[in-house]
Amino acid sequence: MPACSVTSRLRRPTSSAVWSPWRSHRSDRVGSPATIHRLHTPSRFVTFKPAPRDGPCMQTVWLRADSTVGDREPRMELVRAAIDAGVDWVLVDDTDVDAVPRHNAVSVATFRTAGDVSLIDEAETEDDRPEITDLPVVGKNGEGDGTVDVPEDFAGSADLSTLRGADGPVAGYVAVDSADRRRLARAVADETTHAILATPDREIAPLADLVADATDTAVVVAVGSPDVAADAFETPGIDGVLLETGDLGVVHETLRRRDDIGRTRLDVTTGEVVAVDPGTTADVVSVDTATLLDDDEGLLVGGTTDALALVRGDGRRPFRVPAGPVHAYVHTPNGLAYLADIEGGDAISIVDGEGAVREGTVGRVRIERRATVRVRIATDDGERTLLTGGDDAARVVTTGGTVPAAELTVGDTVSLVAAGSTTADRRVLAER
Repeated sequence: MPACSVTSRLRRPTSSAVWSPWRSHRSDRVGSPATIHRLHTPSRFVTFKPAPRDGPCMQTVWLRADSTVGDREPRMELVRAAIDAGVDWVLVDDTDVDAVPRHNAVSVATFRTAGDVSLIDEAETEDDRPEITDLPVVGKNGEGDGTVDVPEDFAGSADLSTLRGADGPVAGYVAVDSADRRRLARAVADETTHAILATPDREIAPLADLVADATDTAVVVAVGSPDVAADAFETPGIDGVLLETGDLGVVHETLRRRDDIGRTRLDVTTGEVVAVDPGTTADVVSVDTATLLDDDEGLLVGGTTDALALVRGDGRRPFRVPAGPVHAYVHTPNGLAYLADIEGGDAISIVDGEGAVREGTVGRVRIERRATVRVRIATDDGERTLLTGGDDAARVVTTGGTVPAAELTVGDTVSLVAAGSTTADRRVLAER
């Protein structure tokens, strides 16, 4: 996981910021443009706050869907599909903001497309208010994208004047394709909460110096492929990637690359099976997840907190894990929980054989009386006991593959994870 910059992974607002009318007024400053557009965010709306410095960060994925990337109808179809897939931001023209679905916690950034306007400071009615956006973006049809030349003296920069007039979150877009726009990009980073940077070939290496210097701004870089996006996800100081594509497959692959890099990883150790005995009948919990599990994924379950085994189903239903008896612990994103307490809608940790964790949702829980098997496992800290379902549906991960618990033999090496390795685990364990 790359190091977080100061404003990395800006949290989505609990209420949307408003892009107010772009107000025109005369500037009395010598050399400044005659008309300056001002951005305003009313105080009643929540603005963006940076994530804590000491927490993990995950870069955001943006989709550009303004008029430069195709016709409106296919663009909006892609936007809807990309939001369903899980993109964090979409970047559209202000004229399209009302067509963007507001679900799946997506945020919307908008390019201003209107010309110079003169509007009253405050709209008198709801109908008079501008469309809602989470982040206005300056630079399209201006100095940022090369439509207007960058002035030698930044006192005459229309883009920078607009950014300086903002009293809320604002972004600047710069196509870094010349020495002048590289100067502009550096200045934009000093005036904004977000700097969106693009090179002609959509590579990130030429932006290294700009990224390193933009310590107080969230930097989003345009990328040309999921491979370039993966490099960006590993680069300290880059807070997000901007996709410019009409291919939903590129969106899916980029999100997968981001999520793989951002997954928490638990330390996987091993223990040796020293005995396998029939257990008594017990109330055994079977967990159906609301997402499909890959072949190498399962749940971490155990009777003791320092030796959780990775338990999987038999694969016939790739969402079902016969986890274990009601007294057993199961790993969740919030720490450990008793299997008896798990309910539909709860968050649960889905873990692969290398200890990589992703968050899943419990869809359904069934508790049935079943025969069990007791597996005794020797670890570096002593002997531990795993009690699990005795049929072939409950399978335990070993170094030789996934084996039904009842078919484990003495000498098999079982994969284990010790709970208490995360802050959430330690907090939950301290309460028990």
